[in-house]
Amino acid sequence: MKLGITMRVAFFIHYAELYGANRSLLNLIDGLKSFGVEAFVVAPHEGDMTIALRRRTVPILRVPFQWWSTEYTTTKKDFARKILKYFSWRRGAISRLETNLRITPQVIKQIKDWNIDILYTNSSVIPIGAIVGMWMMKPHVWHLREFGTLDYSLTLDWHMPLFKFFLQKADAQICVSQAIRSFYRNALTAEKSYVVYNGVATKEQIEKIYEAEGRSNDTKGYFVFAIIGLIHKNKAQDTAIRALALLKDSFPMARLIIAGGDDRQGLDIKKLQKLAASLGVKDQVTFLGYVTDPYEVYCQADAVLMCSKHEAMGRVTVEAMTAGKPVIGLDSGGTPEIIKHEENGLLYKGGAEKLAYCMRRFVENPMLARHLGEKGWRMAKEKYSIEAYAGSIYEILSSIMKGSKK
Repeated sequence: MKLGITMRVAFFIHYAELYGANRSLLNLIDGLKSFGVEAFVVAPHEGDMTIALRRRTVPILRVPFQWWSTEYTTTKKDFARKILKYFSWRRGAISRLETNLRITPQVIKQIKDWNIDILYTNSSVIPIGAIVGMWMMKPHVWHLREFGTLDYSLTLDWHMPLFKFFLQKADAQICVSQAIRSFYRNALTAEKSYVVYNGVATKEQIEKIYEAEGRSNDTKGYFVFAIIGLIHKNKAQDTAIRALALLKDSFPMARLIIAGGDDRQGLDIKKLQKLAASLGVKDQVTFLGYVTDPYEVYCQADAVLMCSKHEAMGRVTVEAMTAGKPVIGLDSGGTPEIIKHEENGLLYKGGAEKLAYCMRRFVENPMLARHLGEKGWRMAKEKYSIEAYAGSIYEILSSIMKGSKK
C-alpha cells in the first residue's frame, strides 16, 4: 500500500489489560503501520497490553495518571452514610486531579522527546491526553468507546460541563457506534464527530480464523454457549446463567462458558458461582477467568451471548462473527447495529426468559445456528476488517495533519 502522510501518534490508554478497548487499539496500531503512522503509548501501569506493545517494539511511557470518573452510588436509606460517601468521593476526585496535574510535565517532556504530531486518547474515562494537548497546543483526538454511566456505572469527577469543554476542544471525536454518538450528541461537534466501527482482524486473518474454528469445534454432543468479557453487573452474566437454568430440564446438553476476570478480587465471579449452584446448573457452567485470547473460547462454543445492557459496540460480537459463531444479543446499545435479527444472529428484548427462548432455538436447531454464523462471518469480513478500520482512522488523522500545517 502506498504510504500517505507520515506521522507520529501518542496513544493514551486507560488500563493495561487486554480487554476490548486495548485489543481494538492494538488492531489499529497494526493497521496504521501500512499508512506510515508510528505509534507511541502512554500507559498507567504494566500489564498484558504493554507486553503486547513491546513485542511490536512500540515505545511506552508508564506513568500513574488517574481516571476522572469512578463508580459512585449512594443509598437514600442512610443519610449519614450518603454524606460520608459523598465527601470520600470528592476527596478522591481532588486527589486524582492533583496526580494528573503533577505528572503532566513528565508527560509533556516525553511527548516532546518523541516529537509527537497527534495525541490520541483511547477512552472517555481519562483526561490526561486532553490536558497535555491543551498545554502543548497539540492536535488531540478523543476515541469514545464506552457510555461510562450506563455500562460501567461511572460518575464523572467534575461532571459533564467540564467533560464537554475538553471534548469540544478535541480535533476529532470518534465514536465506536451510532449509539455512542447519540448518547454524547449534546457534547459533540457535528463537523468533528465520526462513527468508526472497530476492526478485529485482517481479511486474510478472518478467512484463516473461520477455517481453523470450523476444524477445531468439537463440543462432544453438548451445545455450548459462551459469554466473554469483564465480569460486571452491567455485562449481565447472571442473565445468561438464569437462562441456562430455564433450559436445564428440557435440554440437559446445554452448557455455558463464562470467560472474564473482575475488578473486585474475584468477588463478582464468586457471586455468579453461587448463583449457578443455587439454580442447579453448577456442573453446566464453566468459569475460565480472565483470558488473553478469546478465540480459544470461541473454538469451544457453538454460539456466543452478548447480554450487556448497554454495550457500546460489541467487539466480542464481531470477534465471534469472524469465527463463524452466531451471536444472541440484547437489543440495546450498539448491539443491534451489528446483529440483524434472524439475518446474522438473534436479538432479544427483556430478561432471562427471552434469552432462554433464543438459546432454545439454537439447541433445537443447530443448523439454524450454523447458518446464521456463516452469514455473520460474511458480514464481519466485509465490514469489520482491520483494513477498513485503520483506513477510516487514517483519513481522520491525515485531515488533522493537513489542517495543522496550514
